[in-house]
Amino acid sequence: MFNIIKIVFIFYIWLFSSWIIAQDMNFKVSYQIYENDQLLTFFGLYDTDDQLVDDISIEQLGIEFNSKIARPNTLSKFSSDIYGTSYLFLVDTSKSISSKNFSVIKQSISQWVENLGYADMAAIVAFGDSVKIIHEFSFDKSSLQESIKSIERDSMNTRYVDALSASYELFTENNTTIPYRRAVVTLTDGLDDPDLSLTNRLTYKEVSSLIQQSMVPYYMIGFAERSSAKKIEAIKEMKTLASLT
Repeated sequence: MFNIIKIVFIFYIWLFSSWIIAQDMNFKVSYQIYENDQLLTFFGLYDTDDQLVDDISIEQLGIEFNSKIARPNTLSKFSSDIYGTSYLFLVDTSKSISSKNFSVIKQSISQWVENLGYADMAAIVAFGDSVKIIHEFSFDKSSLQESIKSIERDSMNTRYVDALSASYELFTENNTTIPYRRAVVTLTDGLDDPDLSLTNRLTYKEVSSLIQQSMVPYYMIGFAERSSAKKIEAIKEMKTLASLT
């Protein structure tokens, strides 16, 4: 059904890049891990309709490594139950979020945490007048639930861009204690109130560019009542960021 798929890896100690040669196919590497003399690659192969191709056989795969060609040892479908996922929740605590919607946000995160797999971890970051870590990455659902209960809608400002910047820093630091597969879930009305006293603050465009390079998917859930033109534009920007990641 498919042409032979050639996955080419150039490996430099800890740094590597990859590409694919295949007709009418789109190859995406989510992330790669090299440890204990093994290269573990998480990838997706998509057809022209951007649908996942899941009936690939190991015989169709070849790896080029330092001019040598080899077959992968194993090929299996990804399972979060095995590898786990690190979820980072970014929660808007500004009063531009209605009390009703804020309750929905907390209930939603609580339900998500309750349904985490045994290999999953979660962390919670709140952003309002400032950005603060409510809970570090943890497997402990009870502790996470207590932290969710403690979150209050207590700010007049929304440091949205600063929160995005903080999430990028958290997920690009060398932290081998959390699962390599990572995702950010942002719950906000999307409006940013910049702290003008910060001279080295990144712009939204700069942060967005960094996030796209990090290859971490961002899921953006917009909560905006009494929508103004600015809020509508902010939601559109959130949608764009989600689609790009």
